[in-house]
Amino acid sequence: MTAPTTRTLGRDDWTTPWEVFEPIHHVARFTGDACATDSRAARCAPFISPEEDALITPWGQLGERVWCNPPYGREIGQWFGRVVDQVAAGRVRLVCMLTFANTDTQYWRDHVALSRHCHAVVFLRPRVRFALPGDDQTRAGAPKGSALIVYRSEPRTGRWPVHSYADYRTVDWVASSGLADRLRSSPGQYYLGLCAHLRIHPDAPGAQTRIVSRLGGAVGQSTVSGWAHGRTASAASRDEVEAVTGYRFGGAS
Repeated sequence: MTAPTTRTLGRDDWTTPWEVFEPIHHVARFTGDACATDSRAARCAPFISPEEDALITPWGQLGERVWCNPPYGREIGQWFGRVVDQVAAGRVRLVCMLTFANTDTQYWRDHVALSRHCHAVVFLRPRVRFALPGDDQTRAGAPKGSALIVYRSEPRTGRWPVHSYADYRTVDWVASSGLADRLRSSPGQYYLGLCAHLRIHPDAPGAQTRIVSRLGGAVGQSTVSGWAHGRTASAASRDEVEAVTGYRFGGAS
């Protein structure tokens, strides 16, 4: 169920092509797939199967950063609502959703334009050619354009989501479209993540100096201080902090 329904492409298990997913995953480091028919269709593990039904099953089991390419049939509006519900409740921190760019629909208005948890929309070109599970060579072109939509547990500050366009055939499309910035945590979340995984209280005397010392020079004092001044309510995940700093926590967390 990671792709369009029988009404659009003739079957219900077309999968996200790797050339679209992998550049996003490289930045986002997804911890789970909300919607996959089986392990061949899943783009990361764990995943929620049709039998488990992601419209009912809580997504917390997927970790903090979730990929979602739902079926594009009559229930698509419920999927948008489900994504918003899961991030708003804090069950997951981030969801990146791939779907048709049906901007004229009620669900797009309610769950994209007006949802405070929707941070960004990236319209893709050319039309995505979806693949069969386990068979990346068999492709079917989508009947309309697609978009990537980024949801986060923290509400956005602007009135509208940030909109951009990307040609996913280009090497740097995730960065040049601004998608990478929307998928990453904020500097303040990196600071809280460092504190959490190094077991240092963020407000303790000398906390920043201790962090720099523990990291062994992987991140400088000025960087850590900048992160500390921009802190937010939630901490970045261990994987994210390791990716940004190059430091491996080992048993420290």
